Amino acid sequence: MLSLDLINSGAKILKRHNIKSHLLDAALLLSQILKKKREDLLISDNLKVQNKDVKIFKNLVKRRIKNEPISYILNKKDFWKYEFFVNKKTLIPRP
Repeated sequence: MLSLDLINSGAKILKRHNIKSHLLDAALLLSQILKKKREDLLISDNLKVQNKDVKIFKNLVKRRIKNEPISYILNKKDFWKYEFFVNKKTLIPRP
C-alpha cells in the first residue's frame, strides 16, 4: 500500500470517530512507524509501505479511536524545542 493512501484511509476512520485532528494524527502515526518526518511522507506520497507496517498502523489507529492521546501512543511530546518521553503515568506537557 502507498503511504498517502494509508494516511488517507486512517484519517477517514479517525474522522468517522470524531477525532478532530484526524489527518494530522494519521500522518504522525505513520511517520512514527516508518521513522520518517511527517513532511517527508507527505512529499513522497508514493512510498510503498510493507504489510507488517500496515498492520501496526491499523492497531495504532484503533488506539486513537478510543480517544487515547496521540502523545501516549507515540510515547513523546514536543514542547518548545524539547522532546519529552511520555506514557500513561506522566502528564502531557502543554503550553
